[in-house]
Amino acid sequence: MWVIWDREKVESRKKHILEMIPICKKKNYHIAMTNPLFEFWLLMHIADISLYNTDDLYKNEKVNTVRRFIDKELSNILKDGYNKKKNKFNKNIVTIENITRALEQEKSFEVNLAKIIDNLGSNIGSLISKILNI
Repeated sequence: MWVIWDREKVESRKKHILEMIPICKKKNYHIAMTNPLFEFWLLMHIADISLYNTDDLYKNEKVNTVRRFIDKELSNILKDGYNKKKNKFNKNIVTIENITRALEQEKSFEVNLAKIIDNLGSNIGSLISKILNI
């Protein structure tokens, strides 16, 4: 069993995640988490993440009234292939090549669950590696 969370910046979210981690571990559930959100993992599939300012990624601030930084980047790259509000995502980006890129790029950020909670990072790759039996 896997539990997947976005950390997001809400402090109550952090409190709840910290409460749930020991419960999940006691039940032998695996945990995958991204900070600040899952779209960070998606961006690693299609962009050279090293070209981004890590503070911009981590803060993921609003860039207009409806979009945050990472959502806007995904939208810019994928053009009409991404819209979070309309649950629109171009599934064609999910290729072995792009998954491999994301797995490699993830290593440049925090991957330790205990540290992801306060740092830019993701350990979604651990789940994907299990699925792909890597």
